Amino acid sequence: MSIQHSSKQCRIWESCRWRWEEAERGHQELDGSQIDDLFFRHALSYLQDPNSQSYPAIHHARMIFEEDGLQRASLEAHVLTGMSREEIAECCKLPEATIEAYEELFFDVREGLQARDWLLIRIVEGAPLRGFRNPELRQLWAWLALTGGRIKLKIAIQEFYRNWDEKEQPTLMVYLQPESTTELSFQALLASLTLPRTPDIDLWNMEFAHQLREAKTIKDPLQRGKRINTLQLMTVQLARKVLQGEPIDPPPSRRKKRSSNSQKRERNGKGSVQTTPSVQEHLRKLRALKNHRRSF
Repeated sequence: MSIQHSSKQCRIWESCRWRWEEAERGHQELDGSQIDDLFFRHALSYLQDPNSQSYPAIHHARMIFEEDGLQRASLEAHVLTGMSREEIAECCKLPEATIEAYEELFFDVREGLQARDWLLIRIVEGAPLRGFRNPELRQLWAWLALTGGRIKLKIAIQEFYRNWDEKEQPTLMVYLQPESTTELSFQALLASLTLPRTPDIDLWNMEFAHQLREAKTIKDPLQRGKRINTLQLMTVQLARKVLQGEPIDPPPSRRKKRSSNSQKRERNGKGSVQTTPSVQEHLRKLRALKNHRRSF
């Protein structure tokens, strides 16, 4: 059953699930008269009697949302590319009525696809800034859809299913596992998105940037390609450690420089940081207070 609604607008100041959330509140309060919207009305009726036979499209959409699995990740990402519902139905193997119900109740973003900042905040959250975590496959596909469109999304989904074992959890490690058949350049792109902003990772990024600049100066195309492939592989290996929660040490070259700087400061008798007279006085008082407390 296809349900037509009375108004078409994207409420960018509200959740993309505003109709469903309002229906849940209206169901609990037994009052839904404040919203004149047919999809809201049908959702309210469904919640009062959640029978899959009465509203099959709404029931199916709710199951996809609550399961929060690959089907939801794929559906939402395809919507973010701006594809029509007919095209999405073909890609995701879902009825158009289910897609319509899902969009209207759980993912009302189609009229706001130009509001990229809102979409990044609402859908992708802070993942691009802090680094995508291993379980955040849905957020990664959404980000790829927003930044790379349907072509990059198609590649990402195809590569995922090509390397994923259904016995395993669907995580970002599927792309980066040693036996992955995904092209190294694409693995390196995804790996770079998982790296968090920490001091040691920042040192690695500086090292990669330095080595990449050196690689681009190599005149021999074959040697230049080998050097770039090595850097890509190093990025993937670093991302594997991050996703598996292993400790990350700074790159050896940067570690030596940091150690050398520390030794210079020690030889100069300046400690690890430069301090102003006022800061030195404050530190002196803190040490005096600490010694005072020890006397008790």
